[in-house]
Amino acid sequence: MRTAGSNPDVLNLIRLLVSVDPEPAGELWDQFFRPKQDFLIDPVAMAERYGSPTSQKVVANTAAWERQRHEQPIDGGAAALDMLLRKVGVPSNLSGFGNPPTVRYPIANDIHYKRQFKPLTGPARRDSKQPGTIVEYVGFTDTPMMDWDLPGPSHVDRNVTIRNLGDVEDLVQDYVSRHPESRLQLYQTLGASAHGRRASA
Repeated sequence: MRTAGSNPDVLNLIRLLVSVDPEPAGELWDQFFRPKQDFLIDPVAMAERYGSPTSQKVVANTAAWERQRHEQPIDGGAAALDMLLRKVGVPSNLSGFGNPPTVRYPIANDIHYKRQFKPLTGPARRDSKQPGTIVEYVGFTDTPMMDWDLPGPSHVDRNVTIRNLGDVEDLVQDYVSRHPESRLQLYQTLGASAHGRRASA
């Protein structure tokens, strides 16, 4: 039987409650909202490669703002108290510490990228110590995209669009027969390596 005194989550909250030094918001987000991670896309590098001078400037300024938000000092004790109260259903924001912000990067006229916090739900939430994670999205205005989701732990039932990978072959053959000029490419997403496929034309 585990006691409250041996629970690492409780010990971490107690440590923060007695803390007198502010902590960077990014470190608190790592503790409470998501594991430390490297992003797949570097928007500054992508803007330098594909964007105009105007979009490069906007992206650089947005990246600086995002870094500033992560480095913003937050009272660790107040943040821990907020988290304790939220766990028992009491809305609290004494520290001004909330979810990581959604950040949008206009990399180019036809390339749009954003990072957004998504709370975990269902089995994924029960099996994780984190209430959510940061999801990366990229959109290409001039590139049609098709997305299929298989049943599995990465997708709730309402989001499932195919039952097996054979369904993808049928859908692709139908698309190519109607659009013979297309150069369709299939690829497997990193986040759901065994559960989903995407295609771009």
